Amino acid sequence: MKKLTAKCSKLLRAAHILGAAVWTGCLVCIMFALVGIDSQAPDGAHSLLGFMLGVDLWLIIPAVAVMSLTAVLFGISTNWGFARYRWVVAKWPIFFAAVIPASLLFIPACESMQAALASAGGAAFATEAFQSDKMLLLALNIYLVTLSTVMIAISTYKPWGKTKRLATKTETAR
Repeated sequence: MKKLTAKCSKLLRAAHILGAAVWTGCLVCIMFALVGIDSQAPDGAHSLLGFMLGVDLWLIIPAVAVMSLTAVLFGISTNWGFARYRWVVAKWPIFFAAVIPASLLFIPACESMQAALASAGGAAFATEAFQSDKMLLLALNIYLVTLSTVMIAISTYKPWGKTKRLATKTETAR
């Protein structure tokens, strides 16, 4: 595939960074919403869970899609490639370690908590299942914010050079 022009590369980078910022910012908002779920206000808790699901469906999932698409486009159309630099290689497993658990756990836990509130009202807060789901969501979001921060740091500092195979190839070409 043809390499990107400097202007297109900057636009692609901006979209990738915007996706990462939206993803990370929304995860932090969800953490605060989880802390705000209070047994004194079951209707408010139900609303916060709806807010969290809306943020996930309308902001986080599209942001992750933008990050994925732009990462693939970077891999195809820039010198960074998919496995040319160690810092790029390191980001892929971290990304999947974040996205897979989030896609499997987040929505079911939120919906379970909403169902408990709808059926039991304020008494749902006292159930072990509700508290377990709340702690799962809180731990999951702390985990996701941590991984997102690590990926942002890796992208910013680019701490490792070319992969060994590529470094050897470059030296032999000299």
